[in-house]
Amino acid sequence: NQIIAEIATEPLYIELLAETLNYKGEANASMTGGVFSGASIVQSNERETYVAIPNEGFEFIGWFDGLGNALSNQPKSELIFTKNSTLYAKFKEKSYRLDIMVSPQYLGTLYWDDLISLDDLSYTLPHDYLVQLKAEPLENNLFKSWELFTSGNPEMNANEISFKIKENTFLTANFSPPLSPSLSIDVIPAGAGIVVGNGAKSQSG
Repeated sequence: NQIIAEIATEPLYIELLAETLNYKGEANASMTGGVFSGASIVQSNERETYVAIPNEGFEFIGWFDGLGNALSNQPKSELIFTKNSTLYAKFKEKSYRLDIMVSPQYLGTLYWDDLISLDDLSYTLPHDYLVQLKAEPLENNLFKSWELFTSGNPEMNANEISFKIKENTFLTANFSPPLSPSLSIDVIPAGAGIVVGNGAKSQSG
């Protein structure tokens, strides 16, 4: 009779770790970009399922080995190991573009923290960053309004605005030149004369 024997293989040990990058792409140990799950003891050449779930404000980048080689960019992945390994779940803080326009240009100034600018501004900011701006008209110009293209709920108080950025956002500070002076002239008694513009005066009667 033929005897078939199963030879048990030594288990492999997988060290599961997470790494979180800030919005600039720098590793930040104080950030927790998400959670992950999967087996830490596996059999060689057998598929194992690993799942990563990013926290709010973060995105999942991928699964990487201990040498930094990418294994998969899918949050739910089946991976195969042939030796003891380190497996990283990498997350990154989300970032958004903020573009601020002064319209018309040079009629007013933007104040943002220690920054004072007459020009348009453009920044890349992390998720939930608190933007606080103030718009001041120059000389006798007037501040008219803010135009904010975002789905958020900004707080506006006259020429001040604040909001947390959660998506690419376009903001305009609208100014206007000073109002032209008006002059009202009454002819007394009525019908006694005619007033003509450009400094000329005509009078009858």
